[in-house]
Amino acid sequence: QYSICGRARVATEGVNCTLTGSYDNIRQWCKSLRSYAGAEVGGSGTETETGRKYFANTEFKLTDDLPLGQAFKNFHAFRVD
Repeated sequence: QYSICGRARVATEGVNCTLTGSYDNIRQWCKSLRSYAGAEVGGSGTETETGRKYFANTEFKLTDDLPLGQAFKNFHAFRVD
């Protein structure tokens, strides 16, 4: 959807990504991630928690005008314990 490439490290504590893509696509991805509410979470199996914005306060470090030769060619996500 956003035509971005890079690496994502996923751990219980959070997500650490290094991504490349167009100026607009990277910013749209950041906006989309900040608004992500997640799935319904049942604490006792009957209660659900909805609308929690897991990434609402996520900080992004953006670098524009990266030379094309330095752009990632694919996307790889992996779990870190």
